[in-house]
Amino acid sequence: MSINYSAPSPFESFNARALSAPLVARTFVPPGHFSRLVQRRHHLLIGPRGSGKTTLLKMLQPAALNAWNHIDAEDYRAKVDYTGVFIPTDISWQSQLTSLTEGGLTSAEALLIVRASFTTSVLLACVTSLSYRNNRKTTSKTGFRQIEISKISESDISDMLGGSWHLEVDIPSLTGLQFALRNRLSQLNSFANRELVLGITGRTERLSSAQSLHLSFLPCVSLFLDAVEIAIPETSGQRWALLFDELELAPGSVREELFRALRSVDERLLFKLSISPYSREHTVLSDPSSAMPGHDHDEINLTYANPNDSKDFCDALFGQMLGIDGWEMTDADRILGESEFAREHADSGDGFRAYGPKSRVGMQFRKLYDSDQSFQKYIDDRDIDIERLHELPSEIMDKNVRKLRSLVAVRTTFRTPDSVHENTRRRVRGRRAPALYAGSRALFAMSEGNPRWLIGVVSQLLIQVDEKDRRVPASLQSHEIQQVSDRFRALLKTIPTPMSPKSFRGVLSILDEIGLFVFDQVVRDSFTPDPVGSFIVDSKAPDWIIDIIGKSLNAGAIVYVPDSDASPMLSSLRGKRFRISYVLSPYYEIPILQMRAISLSTILKRRSVTLEGQMELGDTNDF
Repeated sequence: MSINYSAPSPFESFNARALSAPLVARTFVPPGHFSRLVQRRHHLLIGPRGSGKTTLLKMLQPAALNAWNHIDAEDYRAKVDYTGVFIPTDISWQSQLTSLTEGGLTSAEALLIVRASFTTSVLLACVTSLSYRNNRKTTSKTGFRQIEISKISESDISDMLGGSWHLEVDIPSLTGLQFALRNRLSQLNSFANRELVLGITGRTERLSSAQSLHLSFLPCVSLFLDAVEIAIPETSGQRWALLFDELELAPGSVREELFRALRSVDERLLFKLSISPYSREHTVLSDPSSAMPGHDHDEINLTYANPNDSKDFCDALFGQMLGIDGWEMTDADRILGESEFAREHADSGDGFRAYGPKSRVGMQFRKLYDSDQSFQKYIDDRDIDIERLHELPSEIMDKNVRKLRSLVAVRTTFRTPDSVHENTRRRVRGRRAPALYAGSRALFAMSEGNPRWLIGVVSQLLIQVDEKDRRVPASLQSHEIQQVSDRFRALLKTIPTPMSPKSFRGVLSILDEIGLFVFDQVVRDSFTPDPVGSFIVDSKAPDWIIDIIGKSLNAGAIVYVPDSDASPMLSSLRGKRFRISYVLSPYYEIPILQMRAISLSTILKRRSVTLEGQMELGDTNDF
């Protein structure tokens, strides 16, 4: 049985899976990925839960593209020369497979039933999409992908496919065909339940005589296209895109079949598959006979290792939300304020004025210089006048000062002065939800380009603001960010980790160790301009830690930081670099910043974990 690496999202109420295509289109802002996804290519859409995979796929449906009222909508409609068929993964497929095998069926017998359900669901989605295209029955704003299907054509399609798919279609129409397919899904469920009761005697004969169990989805879809072209000649040669969503929830055999379908010989079919980034079963894609990235299909990574890459998308989505809520379109910085972690305004102007002695940044540097001997030594060793940072030459500023801004902000906020530490032995200030993480750039970075996250947070902020003020106070932002972080951690607690030692509390056991290590590097320890903020899963990591890291990755709790040419789909985590998601930065009180990496085993060894899963005494003061 395959390991399920799926995980919940903190914003399920904003899940596009439950929304109709027109509702998805209402708030859709096209990210850069969308212009790639619409191309006439096979695609793997890769990202953690909540990263927008469902929305992107649903937007390729005719119903969504018809309803989409965006400045670029017409350009995108012109590029989509195929009919998108959205096929959500039914989570019951995996549970049914498990219950059947536990009930006494062999894996092969159980798979026959589950794959029949999968095939029937695909065919139902195809017929439903064709029915939507019928302009006799569907009112469309733009007429996108609309055709006229006569009652005779419907009857012909129904007759041809009813026989080929071994269906009893009472009413010869697309509606009748849809009903027959839904009826088959119900019958397959009943058939499975009966097999659990009837036992092994006669099972081989029953399974072999059930014709619906032996249909393969790909030949059946090709027959569907053939029947449509015969009955409606104007559709001859038209392409159809099968949009399979959340394949991480599907049985492994279904995923494998779809991966191999990326080398489909039917030129009328496109496959666009969405899936989480990690599974040990992704090795099927490295098989020499499997589809090759860049040749047979393209991979689209929805994770932004660098937050600057998602800035334009977040700005656009924020602006769209303002318009929907009746706000005047304006700059995000004006409503949310500037962020301590944004460099744009500090690095502009003649002579780096934002680093002057009276500026906010300049005063932070001075405060840390006066209270932290290790930082003072760093500045003095480089012959830098703390009062004249703004007068430094550009090359010295770039090398020794500007890159420190985020580190100085975090260290000043959370570290007690050396004098206080000498008297009280307390190195960390009292925990709170500081304004440090407020501001548009911080908020956007913490979203990781995740539309569900951003919509959830911004929606809560906008409904709490006085309409006359038109600004969101930092205190309000901090409170909402803290709430989000707490909800996210609560959801991470629900992820099962059966492989981990009993002394560990699941996913958070490892995330907390990593977060505390980074905090020590940035705040507790002597100042360094290059602290550790990411990690590499090394060869010493046991399987139970690999399991936790994999589930954290698919949940969006950690982010893969790949080499420039690396695939975002991972079948192994060893040798790969990761960082904690910025949404957890306020909890761990660490910078929203890309920092250097060391091995995971080094982090765990220094803190309080041995690789055998035993706890050692560690420094846990203030936590």
